[in-house]
Amino acid sequence: WMSIDTSKGGILKNLTSYVDRSNRNEQVDIDGKSISELYQQIWVNQMTVDSDGNIYFTSPNHVIYKIDINGMVSRIAGKWDTSGYSGDNGPANESLVNGPYGIDVDKDKNIYFADEDNYRIRKIGSDGIITTIAGTGEQGTTGDNGLASIAKIKYPNKLQINNNGEIYFSTASPNLIRKIDANGIITTVAGSEKMGYPYP
Repeated sequence: WMSIDTSKGGILKNLTSYVDRSNRNEQVDIDGKSISELYQQIWVNQMTVDSDGNIYFTSPNHVIYKIDINGMVSRIAGKWDTSGYSGDNGPANESLVNGPYGIDVDKDKNIYFADEDNYRIRKIGSDGIITTIAGTGEQGTTGDNGLASIAKIKYPNKLQINNNGEIYFSTASPNLIRKIDANGIITTVAGSEKMGYPYP
């Protein structure tokens, strides 16, 4: 269960909760709902909060939601319980994603997320348009020191962007941390193709 602050005033709302426990296994699309009226358990992969207090979270049901400061939920990317890859250069709420995981938002309200099972990093601009900024859709670990848009990445998961516009994300199999700089160049900053801990 998760309890998070959905308002600047500090009012706590239950994001992952179930008031009626008989519905604990019921999964439904919560687009257009108010947090206060939800009775179903909500699965959350990762979440982030912007400077205004809006919450964004990825769901294993192949969607990304936003909860505004009034507790209203809207689906901003993906189609409920439908995996796929589509929609680039169009409205994100008409796109398809596949296993969205790590998510973060920058100071200009651009949203970045790991489209894990599509082997891509994608962006939802503040205008609601979705684009792919890293990954070709093929599994792999290539492209260091070149454009992230033509690099291969494999199972990107956790993701964070800093104040300089640099995106850091981790990958699984191999276990790496990779970076996309503000110019779109990708590098590997930690990890290797081999799993383990380097003893001195």
